[in-house]
Amino acid sequence: MSLRFATLVLAAALAAPLQSQPLATKAAESVPGATTATKAAPAAVAMRLGGATAGRRVELASPGSSAGREIAKLNGGGSVSSPGRPQFIGFGRDVPKASRKVDLSALAWTQLDDGTRVARVEVASSGAAAVRVALRASLLDGAATLRFAAPGARSALLSVPASTVAQAVARFGEYWSPVIEGSAAAIEISVPAAAKLDGAGFEITRVSHLVVDPSKSKAEEAKILSDIGDSGSCNIDFKCSPTPQDQVTRNAAAATGKLVFTAESGGTARCTGTLISDTVGSGAPYLFSANHCFESAYEAATLQVWWFFDSWACDSLSPDDYVVQYGGAKLLGRSPDSDWALLLLNGGPPSGVVYSGWNAAPLASGSDVEILHHPAGDLKKWSLGVSASPVTVDFGSAGGGGGLFTPVVWDLGTTEGGSSGGAFRFYNGSFLEVRGGLLGGSAQCTNPSGRDYFSQFGTMLPLVRGYLTPDSVAAGFVVVVEFYNPALDHYFMTASPYEIAILDGGNPPGWERTGLTFLAYAAAGAGRNPVCRYYQRDNNSHFYSADPAQCALVSSMFPDWVFESSNVFYVGLPNQSTGACPAGTRPVYRFYHAPVVNHRFPAELTVAKSLTGEPGWIPEGYGGGPQYPAMCSPLGN
Repeated sequence: MSLRFATLVLAAALAAPLQSQPLATKAAESVPGATTATKAAPAAVAMRLGGATAGRRVELASPGSSAGREIAKLNGGGSVSSPGRPQFIGFGRDVPKASRKVDLSALAWTQLDDGTRVARVEVASSGAAAVRVALRASLLDGAATLRFAAPGARSALLSVPASTVAQAVARFGEYWSPVIEGSAAAIEISVPAAAKLDGAGFEITRVSHLVVDPSKSKAEEAKILSDIGDSGSCNIDFKCSPTPQDQVTRNAAAATGKLVFTAESGGTARCTGTLISDTVGSGAPYLFSANHCFESAYEAATLQVWWFFDSWACDSLSPDDYVVQYGGAKLLGRSPDSDWALLLLNGGPPSGVVYSGWNAAPLASGSDVEILHHPAGDLKKWSLGVSASPVTVDFGSAGGGGGLFTPVVWDLGTTEGGSSGGAFRFYNGSFLEVRGGLLGGSAQCTNPSGRDYFSQFGTMLPLVRGYLTPDSVAAGFVVVVEFYNPALDHYFMTASPYEIAILDGGNPPGWERTGLTFLAYAAAGAGRNPVCRYYQRDNNSHFYSADPAQCALVSSMFPDWVFESSNVFYVGLPNQSTGACPAGTRPVYRFYHAPVVNHRFPAELTVAKSLTGEPGWIPEGYGGGPQYPAMCSPLGN
């Protein structure tokens, strides 16, 4: 029974003082949080043409019964997501090539009093509860503006300059509109009077057809599509929770958002995330969630956060005044093995959202824990349970890779698809501190003794201290960051802040973070080998090794590989016979992709297993396999 719950229920009979697990003594191991965002809500932007007829309409026929099959495929075989997967509520539909091109000169334009010309295009997917539209708009005039709304709406959900669309197209190949309620989206294009329309245009490439509307409560969704699954009668509205409805509860709730995002397949999914604070109170909007929700920079870039998606009152089916934050996020880091993800929102959260505190210390078995979450995308729910000792969990490729996770059995409430990534919290006597995020499990209303499993915040912290504890980064370590270029089908890793900054900045273009990282030593020392780096100009590829003999061999045998550095960072070297890494380190594996002459160095066992046996990839480390470590990364602290 939760301390807060017990205090409330027994207060009349017992006057026992509060007792709680002590806070970590190191400032860099915990953050109190509870800072509240003060950003003013953006002013509503009017749709300039009101309910005018569209100059062009693209309409996809109803997918019929195939909608259910497409959703089931994305959710791992069922209509409800399986453990370790985000819950998909929409699937991608390609627009026929003949219908994609929108020629601006062929549209019906209305000239406004200020000289601006405005035209409207509508895109529909028959039978959808909501839609997102993917655009390629690199040929738009740089001064153009696009507004998105439902047909007939007076106000735009989002207004963006053409440059924003062009930047997304350059990075990811397309730009996704916001989620728009109903089966159709209206796109207004505004251009200056002097803009040239001949030869200008854009493409409508895909539609994400949502079978449910994220703005609806679970009860309302059930009326739309019954096979999404029951709401779960044991779920507890957070405003009905028996814990005190005090500032502690309100702060935790105001830090919790429903996450809606679109994958590269065009499928739209939902999870739960938590805004967390850093040690310096910078106000940087760091969002904590699960790796299995955000496996690429693409997904992070499409993110919308639904803040304050709560019931109006206890057990009300009507939502309170929620705010949708658009603009996406940057993927800073993730771990398939330990199922955590850290994102940075591309803009400050709206006023009233709270930056949550966290604690990286291990949580004692038998601790009372709580979670605020959005099961099946519903209005915010609350659950109370008891933790057990960490165990390894592996749901296969869907999530979890043998990392340690904290099991929880719920006494009150449960979790469902959509709860993924939600933070489990421990009440320390002052606030509900974040201790990890939901991977998944067997808990459900029909299985009250089922276990859920949560990532551990302390596993993530050594790799993200530069963000969350910038005033107390552990000395002696550097973070190695992996990037990927889909046009080249090449991976590249670096610990250089300069190189990381220029690649993050899009120069040269085409490189995005995979989110995968590992620690290395910053300087020489006992048990540390320098890592050499070579560059092959013809294939724009790099090679790294921590073995001095191997580094020398590259110079003598492969003259087309240009020596760049003898010590880009330092790591341990595995036992060359067994492949074993020293205590306090973990393996970094090396794979060679022969078709494109490229090496990859994952420190995640999940990734190494997926590459093993994949056509074109050859393991190149030490030991007897089936995975072959090539370096040993320090665990850090």
